[in-house]
Amino acid sequence: MQLNITIDDKLMQQARLITGLQSEREIIEEALRSITSRHSRKQPKNPAKALLESDFIGCGEADPMLSVNYKQEFAKIMNKKHGNC
Repeated sequence: MQLNITIDDKLMQQARLITGLQSEREIIEEALRSITSRHSRKQPKNPAKALLESDFIGCGEADPMLSVNYKQEFAKIMNKKHGNC
């Protein structure tokens, strides 16, 4: 495909420095590859479901007062695991 466009000279120079590519054609092709790659990554159709299935979110049981005394509980766990902290 042939294309006649005007591109900012400073932007092209930055692209040359960053990529090490010299020709405008190589730089534009690399930019297009980058864009298509980034946008073609599969996005989950239902992000909430994907997150739940990933085991990233969990639940557990704890002392009802944990929101009040979590620092003390954390210190106990760390001391038990690593000694005096």
